[in-house]
Amino acid sequence: MAPDGSEQAALQCGEAGAAGVDGGAPLQGDAADGGGAGAATCQGPPPDLVPDRDDYGAVPSRPVAVTVIRHAEGEHNVVTSGIVDAMSQVMTNLKGMRLASALGNGGAVLKGALDHCRIYDPSLTEAGVAQAVAAAGVVGPRDFDVVYCSPMLRTVQTALYIFGMREDIKIVLHPGCCETRVLLEGSNAGRPRSALMADVELFRERCKFKAAVDAAMVPEGTWWVNWAESAAQLDARAAQFRDFLTRQPHDNVALVSHGTFLKVLTEESFHMENCAFKSYSCTPYGMVSAQEPARSQKDPPAVRDDPRARARAEYPSAVADVAAMGHPLDDETARAILASSGDSAQVVARLLE
Repeated sequence: MAPDGSEQAALQCGEAGAAGVDGGAPLQGDAADGGGAGAATCQGPPPDLVPDRDDYGAVPSRPVAVTVIRHAEGEHNVVTSGIVDAMSQVMTNLKGMRLASALGNGGAVLKGALDHCRIYDPSLTEAGVAQAVAAAGVVGPRDFDVVYCSPMLRTVQTALYIFGMREDIKIVLHPGCCETRVLLEGSNAGRPRSALMADVELFRERCKFKAAVDAAMVPEGTWWVNWAESAAQLDARAAQFRDFLTRQPHDNVALVSHGTFLKVLTEESFHMENCAFKSYSCTPYGMVSAQEPARSQKDPPAVRDDPRARARAEYPSAVADVAAMGHPLDDETARAILASSGDSAQVVARLLE
């Protein structure tokens, strides 16, 4: 559903959102006064990105229908595409022994990498706005109970373009579904809640969106900065977030997030395209594509025979704790968790025997 009932209006609004309200730099709130990458002060492990929010009405774990949506094209995606193209040219020129050309392409790769580091919480591009407007006509009217959304500007803009004209739905910003973080990567650094929401509210007012945006779970202060998340930590966070989804009082959920996080969350073998979406059944045992036969929730064979699925289902906190200690969830670790009934100290002791 497009703002003001018109796709053209949405695209015009999108041009403002992508280029900044006054046609200048992208919306960045008060990033320059403490929210910017240069002001980041967090040096240790990241905060708990999947906080326990009992006030959201946690219930016993059970299957939940989840439609995952990758954000539409952001400014950083364009830079990334340029880096990939330049790297491809480097390899082509090296194979052809065109060393001078390869060196020039290498310079383009370096410049692109530096540019990528400087893009702080990017907005959608005009192409991204068009992608989100198109998706609004397909997934926007679906009967979702709630929309969970990564607290990055590009994901919030995507969620608002798709669901923003609905007054019957709330967009809940959840840091647990943010993108994985590479050191010095500005596009995935977390901004303080007040800075982010200043931009979000300005964007909502500009486009006359009606859906409420709940940012209560977003930290106040810079977060997810000066920190690189390991593959094991990402796997553990995805397991925590799956557990979170199955314990909320909702039966049909939309989730707007990022390519790498969604790949790990859904345990798929591919990255989704920008603004692509796919439906799953989220269970304590993992995500099952809605196009696949549903698993039985009573001792399903696929879970009974998979120690990692059982460990995630029965002891998600232990999976997260052990991963944080440097032990990713492989079959050996999963069996140790099951044998220790989720006692993290016993698990590590078993693995070190």
